[in-house]
Amino acid sequence: MATRYVSDEGSNTSPYDTMAKAATLITGAGQVAGDTVLVESGHTEAQAANITIPGGSQGSPIIYISVNKSTEEEELMSVGGGSIGATTGGYDTSFGAWIITKGLDNIIASDEMKFISGDVTCINSKLTYDDNIYTGTTDHKQKTTLINTDITQITTGQIIFVRSNFEWRGGVFLNSGNVATYLFSVSGAEGQTIVVEGVDFQRLTSGDYLLNAPIARSNIHIIGCKVPSGYAGLITGTINVHGVYIKAHNVSSEDTLIAIAEYSYQGLCTDEDSIYTGASELSIEMAANANVEAGLDGLQFELFHGYSAANPTFTVELNVDEATALADNDVWLDIFGPNDTIGALSLLTSTKASDIMNPTTLTSSSETWTGTGAFSNEQKRKITKILTGYQAGVYKIVVNVAKNITVYVDIDVAVS
Repeated sequence: MATRYVSDEGSNTSPYDTMAKAATLITGAGQVAGDTVLVESGHTEAQAANITIPGGSQGSPIIYISVNKSTEEEELMSVGGGSIGATTGGYDTSFGAWIITKGLDNIIASDEMKFISGDVTCINSKLTYDDNIYTGTTDHKQKTTLINTDITQITTGQIIFVRSNFEWRGGVFLNSGNVATYLFSVSGAEGQTIVVEGVDFQRLTSGDYLLNAPIARSNIHIIGCKVPSGYAGLITGTINVHGVYIKAHNVSSEDTLIAIAEYSYQGLCTDEDSIYTGASELSIEMAANANVEAGLDGLQFELFHGYSAANPTFTVELNVDEATALADNDVWLDIFGPNDTIGALSLLTSTKASDIMNPTTLTSSSETWTGTGAFSNEQKRKITKILTGYQAGVYKIVVNVAKNITVYVDIDVAVS
C-alpha cells in the first residue's frame, strides 16, 4: 500500500512517490489496489479521450485525496483551482471499481460520466457532466455513494439508474442546462435501491420532474430535499407494477417540517392540511386505487413508530366521504410491539376482520373535523385497540386501506 502523487507540475517519474516526482495524469500514477493517491489541488488535466480513473479491489480501494501542494494537507480542488477529466471533444469520464475520492470537487466529463463497476464513494466532491450520468450494473454489483457532493449538468441530460444501488447525501444539483423531462431516470431493470437525502434541487426549472415512475421493482427514498415552487413535480407517469415504493418525506419548496408523499402500486399517501381534526391540524390522505385487493393487499402507511409503556391502548381517528359504511376489512391497523416475555420478538396484532366475509362496521367517532363541508357522505370513524401481553418499548402502527376510496387519517395517535 503505497502513497503516490499526481500534479501537472511533477516530473512524471516512477514510482511517483513525492510531489516533485508526481505523475502528470491521474490515470498514470502506477496506482494499484490499496494505494492512496494525493492529488495536488491545483492539478489540471483535460484528456482528449475517454478516461477511466483507476480503481482497486473489494476491501482494498484506491483512495484519491486532493491536497495542498506545499503542506500535503487536505484542500478542496476548487480552492487550488484544479480540475480532472475528459474535457475536450465529447469524451466520457468513468470511475473504476472500488474507489474513494475526497475533495476532488472538479471532476469533469464532456459527454457522459459513468459509475458502472464496483463501489465508488465521492466525498466533498463536484461532478460535472455534459450529457448523462450512468450508475449501476446489470448484476447489481455496483454501489455509488455521494457525500456532500455537488452535481452540475451542462446541456440536456439525466442521472440514469440501471439496477443501481445509489446514495446521495448532501450536496446541490447545479443545473446550467436542461433536464430531459425528469432528472432521475429509473430504468426498467429490477432491483433499484435509491436514497437521496439533504440535497438542494432548487435549480430545477418549470417542466422538470425529479424522477419517472419506475416500471420494475424499485425502492426509492427521497428525504429532506428542497425543490423549487415552479417545478413540475416529484414524479411523472403512473406506477403500474407491484414492488415499486417511493417515499418522499420533507421534499418541499416551503420551509415546512412535515411534507409526505408515498407512492406505490396500490395508491398514494400524502400530507393534508385542509382536512384534519385535533391540534395537529394535519391528516394523512390515503388515496387507494383500483389495484388494492379488497380485504387483502391494501395501501399502507406507517403512522406511528415510537415508545410506549406496557400494554398500551391506541386510538386512530378516520374520516371518509363514502356512502357505504366503513368496515374492518376496508381499513385496519397492524400493530407491532415487544413481546411481554421475549422482548426481541415483535408481536403483531391486527384489527382486521378475522373473517373477511363477515366484516364489522368501524366504530363511529364524535371528533370534530375541519374541511369536510363538501363531503356528501361523511363518516367519522375510529379504531381503538387495547393491547395485553406487551412490555414497554418501541411500537409501530401501520394503517391499511383495502378499498378503492380515499381515507383521511389523523396524524396524532392517541396513546393511553
